[in-house]
Amino acid sequence: MLPAMTTPPEVARKVRQLDNDVQAIYEMLAGISATQQRQGHRLDEIATSQADLATTQADLATGQADLATTQADLATGQADLATTQADLATTQAEHGTKLDVILELLRGGPPADGR
Repeated sequence: MLPAMTTPPEVARKVRQLDNDVQAIYEMLAGISATQQRQGHRLDEIATSQADLATTQADLATGQADLATTQADLATGQADLATTQADLATTQAEHGTKLDVILELLRGGPPADGR
């Protein structure tokens, strides 16, 4: 028969302490892993938010370009209206002169321009 091996109390205490240390390390690693997962999820959320913001920014830039085009179109339209207004003023002045001649003729006098 083999002689029974006895472990000195100091060795048993060290084994228990090492076992406790290993368990504590595993608990810390589990906590670190959970923290990393939470941070990973949060980083994914931030990346999605950034992508959404980039899309919104692109949409706003497109809208701004559209507004600039509309503004240019309105400026062109305004210039066209100013030209039309000037043409109408000229035509109105010509008609006024012709009406003056007609009125003078109807009153029996010579036309104002001597015709």
